[in-house]
Amino acid sequence: MDLRRLVDDCSLDMVGRRLPELPAAAALLPPGTRVNIGVAPGESPQLRRDTSAAVAAHGLTPVPHIAARRIVSAASLEDFLSGLQADGTSRHLLALGGDPDPAEGPYRDTLSVIRAVRLADHGAVTVGVGGHPDGHPAVSSDVLWTALHAKIDELTAQGLQPEVFTQMVLDVDSTLSWIEAVRDAGITAPIRVGLCGPIEPARLRGYARRVGASRGEEVLKRYGAAPDDPTPRVGPTRFLDALAGRLDTGHHGSVRVHLFSLGGLRESAEWIHAALTPS
Repeated sequence: MDLRRLVDDCSLDMVGRRLPELPAAAALLPPGTRVNIGVAPGESPQLRRDTSAAVAAHGLTPVPHIAARRIVSAASLEDFLSGLQADGTSRHLLALGGDPDPAEGPYRDTLSVIRAVRLADHGAVTVGVGGHPDGHPAVSSDVLWTALHAKIDELTAQGLQPEVFTQMVLDVDSTLSWIEAVRDAGITAPIRVGLCGPIEPARLRGYARRVGASRGEEVLKRYGAAPDDPTPRVGPTRFLDALAGRLDTGHHGSVRVHLFSLGGLRESAEWIHAALTPS
């Protein structure tokens, strides 16, 4: 698979504080590009609604997050979903566990939210869930696999179209092995491989350290920079070249890219635009 085909239909994310960057980013992105609306500390559900509506107004496709452990009550979940439906932005959702531990309300994980409320009744058609090619520092591999199966099965039983968004991946080998394991387990849902958009090397190294990657320099190399390289920003091109060269759609199924816009929404949009523009 070539790089342009892999990047086609690329999604990216943003949070409410990035709204001032949205017009410039939208001008660079293909119409209908999916934009995940993240749950950032201190940002209200209303701001997420407003951000989702702004994304739609710019001709893009909003994908609001539902962060299970950040939902303070069943009533607040209902209000948020009803609001999205009223705004016309509930068709595509992303359901994740979220960071707080313990949970801030009654939902301890993604599955408990999916089971508690029929998302289709609020206009949802596709629902993304998380995948973990590099594991999770606080959750065993067996638990992660059991949870992934359960979430896919529940969404399918409810007539929804599941999609898997991975964490930000740091290694091509482990990513491919995980995708193969997903397919071998009979899960056919589309997979979006999470990568970091253009970012300063020090920030990427810091992220790798936080998620337990012991050799941050190796991560930088995979993203195209050496430890002593003065490059102001690194991007996902080198990583994706390696991944695209080894993907086989016959075996790996539908695989696309999702960019985490940690280095800026416009910068990620510029990278997508460049990757899709014929040279």
